Amino acid sequence: MYVLWGSTYLAIQVAVESLPALASAGLRFAAAAAVLGLVLRVRRGPGALRVDRRQLASAALVGVLLLAGGNGLVVLAESGPPGTAVPSGVAALLVAIVPLLVVLLRAATGDRPRFWTFAGVSVGFLGLVLLVLPPGGSAAVPLVGALTVVAGPPAGRSGRSSPGACGCPPTPSSPRCTR
Repeated sequence: MYVLWGSTYLAIQVAVESLPALASAGLRFAAAAAVLGLVLRVRRGPGALRVDRRQLASAALVGVLLLAGGNGLVVLAESGPPGTAVPSGVAALLVAIVPLLVVLLRAATGDRPRFWTFAGVSVGFLGLVLLVLPPGGSAAVPLVGALTVVAGPPAGRSGRSSPGACGCPPTPSSPRCTR
């Protein structure tokens, strides 16, 4: 799983060498949507792809937030001009901040994560800092690129938890969207 997840960032780095950053991301997600749509149609029939206007609007909102915000910012950070572009390995590590952000968002919305949850994500975050910061304190990772990557997960997370998400079509794998 980790190999597949980490290879995403290497694929982004390779793709942005020959295609515009957001176009490469858009093509990747359009291909994935076509494959998933075909699988869904074959397994559940043509009715499985029918949605009403509310569901379509909700899915569009979630898609924009997830893809343009979450993935789009990572793609832009990896394809930035020299001095701001982030290497793919560093981008993969920076995206690993998501568990900490989820715990902080839960705490901010009134949920009380357990002590060991905070301890675990804090240790993970400190490990991330040690991996990203070079010895001697020199700035080897461009700050603008790193902040762009770190802004991606909260943007993507807002897509998953947006109020309109309740209007998406029900699926067995999406308990948040079922009624």
